[in-house]
Amino acid sequence: GGNGVDNLLAALSAVYPLLVAIAVGVAIRRAGLVTEQGLKEMNGLVYKMFFPVMLFANVMDSDFGGGVPWKLLGVTLGLIAVTFLALMALVPRFVPGNPQRGVMVQGIFRSNFLVFGMSIVTSLYGAERLGPAVLLSAIVIPTMNGLSVVALEVFRGGRPNVRKILLGVARNPIIIGTVLAFVCRLMGVDPLPEATRSLAKVGTPFALVIIGASFQVRQVHKYRRYLAVGVLAKLVLMPLLAVLVCLAAGLREELLVTLLAIFGGPCATASYAMAQQMDGDGDLAALMVVFTSALCVVSFFVWIFLLRSLGVA
Repeated sequence: GGNGVDNLLAALSAVYPLLVAIAVGVAIRRAGLVTEQGLKEMNGLVYKMFFPVMLFANVMDSDFGGGVPWKLLGVTLGLIAVTFLALMALVPRFVPGNPQRGVMVQGIFRSNFLVFGMSIVTSLYGAERLGPAVLLSAIVIPTMNGLSVVALEVFRGGRPNVRKILLGVARNPIIIGTVLAFVCRLMGVDPLPEATRSLAKVGTPFALVIIGASFQVRQVHKYRRYLAVGVLAKLVLMPLLAVLVCLAAGLREELLVTLLAIFGGPCATASYAMAQQMDGDGDLAALMVVFTSALCVVSFFVWIFLLRSLGVA
């Protein structure tokens, strides 16, 4: 796979947009241009408006010529199930407090796939090869959200309400945007060609800027053990497992990188709000998001360089 310099440049170009957008966010916060409340509202805007529009446009523009990548789907769901069950069994052995247990499980297995995954796949392969990533996001995101609710609920001492979880999935703006797009494709109509495309470009950079602006590092010493384990598991062990399974299953290029992003991406921003609402340790959840988001720029760089050097990405 190319020479060392080419591979380094490919890895750099994949993480560079992430770095710039996050840095802009940090600068905005330092300059006092946004408030805590404003960030909350902007986050809501990204999830309820820009992401659904982005997925709508991605579905309309992606080439699904290869049909449904069943193998990719099977591998992904299998990995999610196995890692989730393993974490539910292992985390309580290392983490004494219930509020931290649910947060650790969620922090290690749920990623910010939409923001980081789409960005990495696009910069490496171009938007026309986003098809598999788009299809997967429609399935992976609600699955991870639902399982996170289960984890937080179990360690809160409650019983997960299946009806509530399914209703949440059905009402999820991301799901609605994706489903609408598939309906439009089947009918052969594209209601908002230009408008959707320009709005769709806002989602990822805007979300990354917000992540940068939300960086707040407090009480690190209190959580340093959990953070060390969480970051290592999220950015090294999870993607390592995903890459090995992918290679064994013969998945390469954008399929491999999509799975790398699903399992090795940083902790989902929404996991902080969810932890707070469900009696989890909000401070730990926030720190997991901050540290995995900042360090994933380094870990993605290393992963992409390695996979490129091996000639599989």
